[in-house]
Amino acid sequence: MEKIIIILIIAFISIFPRDIYSTCPSGYGYTQTTKQVNINGCLFNVEICYKCMGIYPGEIRVWGFTKIDPNCDPGLYENEIAQEIYNDVYQPYYLNTLCGLPGPCESGNELWYTETYEICWWKTYLNGNIWYFPCNLENCYCWILKKICWDGFRYVSLTVQGPAWSCSGYNEDPLEKCPLEPEQVGDPNEQNPHTECFHLWTPCNLP
Repeated sequence: MEKIIIILIIAFISIFPRDIYSTCPSGYGYTQTTKQVNINGCLFNVEICYKCMGIYPGEIRVWGFTKIDPNCDPGLYENEIAQEIYNDVYQPYYLNTLCGLPGPCESGNELWYTETYEICWWKTYLNGNIWYFPCNLENCYCWILKKICWDGFRYVSLTVQGPAWSCSGYNEDPLEKCPLEPEQVGDPNEQNPHTECFHLWTPCNLP
């Protein structure tokens, strides 16, 4: 049944342009932005969904990425590339640029937010580039609740809770939904524009 669902989704999205992949999930109040990340001399475009803190904590999540020059080689495995992207995007200084500066630690004016990490991904061939997009059939992800504040010397990010899984509708191991490593699925091309689902490392499943 799961294979049938994947085939149907692939058939559905292949009809539509890139926006079907890169657009943030609707109904969650996200703002979308793109950030360039330099990894060992190779530039990556990273699609980011975020929302700033209001009554509830804010959130930031990587929703897709691609290497701008397909021929550039950063000399890293795909999981290592993903970690470099997370390290750049989830730094306090970047969230400060998106949502403003928080107050001092323990002042009550800290910036609370959730780092969200997608677990299952697939690779998609689009206009000569290989894009990585969530293959999130079960709405399953890893999260960490944090707060940013000024400690008197610099802005710091403090973990409040997590990392932990969040999976809708079941309590199984999320990796059972996408057990393959990225290298096992190969790369897509014009003839075969989508790969199978695979998992990338997150703070919940670092080796």
